[in-house]
Amino acid sequence: MFTIESLTHGYGDRVLFQDISWQVTERERCALVGPNGAGKTTILRVLAGQLRAEAGEVRIPRGAKVGYLPQEGVALRAEEIVIEEAMEALGPFRSLEAEIAELHDRQGEAEGEELERLSERAGALQHRFEELGGYGARAEAARVLAGLGISQDEMRHPIGELSGGWQMRVALAKLVLSRPDLLLLDEPTNHLDIESVRWLEGELLSFRGAVVIVTHDRYLLERLATRVVELQGRRLEDYRMDYGKHLVERERRREAYEKTRIDRQQQRDELTAWIERFRYKATKARQVQSRIKGRDRIELLPPLDCRPRVRLAFPAPPRSGRVMLEAEGVGHRYGEKTVLSGVGFSVERGDKIGVVGVNGVGKSTLLRLLVGQERATAGDVLMGAKTIPAFLAQDQSRVLEPARTVQEELLADAEQLPDRNPRTILGAFLFSGDDIDKKVSVLSGGEKGRLGLAKLLLRRANLLLLDEPTNHLDMVSRDILVQALREYRGAALLVSHDRSVLDRVCTKTLYLSEGRAMLYPGTWSELEAWREARAEEERERSAAASKPDDARRSTEAGKEQAKPSARASAAQRKAKRRLEQIELRIKKKEARTSKLEESLCDPELFQSPNGARYTREYQQLKEELEMLYGEWEETAMMLEE
Repeated sequence: MFTIESLTHGYGDRVLFQDISWQVTERERCALVGPNGAGKTTILRVLAGQLRAEAGEVRIPRGAKVGYLPQEGVALRAEEIVIEEAMEALGPFRSLEAEIAELHDRQGEAEGEELERLSERAGALQHRFEELGGYGARAEAARVLAGLGISQDEMRHPIGELSGGWQMRVALAKLVLSRPDLLLLDEPTNHLDIESVRWLEGELLSFRGAVVIVTHDRYLLERLATRVVELQGRRLEDYRMDYGKHLVERERRREAYEKTRIDRQQQRDELTAWIERFRYKATKARQVQSRIKGRDRIELLPPLDCRPRVRLAFPAPPRSGRVMLEAEGVGHRYGEKTVLSGVGFSVERGDKIGVVGVNGVGKSTLLRLLVGQERATAGDVLMGAKTIPAFLAQDQSRVLEPARTVQEELLADAEQLPDRNPRTILGAFLFSGDDIDKKVSVLSGGEKGRLGLAKLLLRRANLLLLDEPTNHLDMVSRDILVQALREYRGAALLVSHDRSVLDRVCTKTLYLSEGRAMLYPGTWSELEAWREARAEEERERSAAASKPDDARRSTEAGKEQAKPSARASAAQRKAKRRLEQIELRIKKKEARTSKLEESLCDPELFQSPNGARYTREYQQLKEELEMLYGEWEETAMMLEE
């Protein structure tokens, strides 16, 4: 689908990548990964034809259609209606419809040959319209827009009335509808809620073209990518495998590289020491010259440009009561619009609660009500007597002091001086080098969000309320935050669309829908499994209700078949117990696998004896899980028979 040969590019004195080559074939789903600032967006822009590299060649087949979604700055027509803009990606339907309508109007006034000519033209255009699938185009555009969370009402509004995030959804919808041969996506989930991310995941899995995606959504990478290409240290490393296997293989390669690098350096040092020792002995002159040549033939390898792994922790929380916060019948309105209604739940000491729901359902509003930034129009929020909350809003502009530097702002309101260098804390949240001396006033929205998150590490709170804390964090920074939250002994409410973060941190899930809230005693994945089971039951009930006679006959037939022998019944019970045992083993092994994946992301691990042992254990667990999945399927089929 495309070929890159010897590509080099940089800005000023900084080289992003040098002499890289890469080829992607049809229907490959490739994840482009690497630390922030490595040049991933630059590569996508080069592939999209928006940027010319300093050196090298990009070859894309003649006639191939390339679709590109940037992180921001999409070009849409502000005055155009949302669904009409989306339909343009499917073909020139709008212009065809307009021309057909104009021809029909003119036919009413025409006669003779003119009428015949207009009729022929209108017929040809009508045929073209139908050939392009015109009558199904609106339905298809509506399907894709709805999948990305845009309501029927919003589809009828001008694009200019939408926020930047919602306009990005329209741009993404147009790309999906256009069905390009090569789809380039730069952080497509940044402005999506969980439901929309899941929909996009399914759409990309069935996409027939090639995909190159940059994303920090671990779940999306694990389910979507069939190949991983990592950009780091100016070069590309290619892994023709899924994301999980790539993590293991990456560390194996790095371990082998580091061993080779050290061995070569030692060989060179030993030769240099021997040469210096005997350089001035006439009897050794020939040997000295031979060893100098041998030393010069040893090609030294540079150290891997790996970002140091850091471990951060929130301050120990002050002791609190068992119930830290209660919401009783909380409701809120903005004018005539009801956002929340009758919301009730409690937060207990040690709770880690994920807050989920579609965009606009009221997640951010709820957090603001809980911390008192806004007053609820109905109900009460009761904060425990010893509860000390700390709130991270998505927009940090109003709480940071513009005149301070990044480091000054970090330490300005610190309730506990850090036990490590402030640069380490800031580095974990992607502030490096001279960044710490920047004024807050010149920071981007994402940088301000990361600084606000870093400040929380110096607050002695016992209840954290975090609104999309992983926005603008790369994979390493997300893992650092996840580890800190998992070890935090206080309570936390976490709004996030990152499914991996929710599952790794939260043991309860607050699900918001149509103004109401339900607190589920499990992770996001467990909640989704429960919702899907409920939906399946509802579909079965609806199907049974729509065919009462068939259902009755089926039930009667089922009763006749439900008179098995005692032996068959015992076999069923045995199979059910076996299934439960397998599920328990799978759950334990998946938990251990997840923990090992986090450990394997730490480059420092492979400088200890544990590196190889963890890698072997991870590979063995993956093999055991494959066997268990097979056993589960066989046992489940026995139960269905």
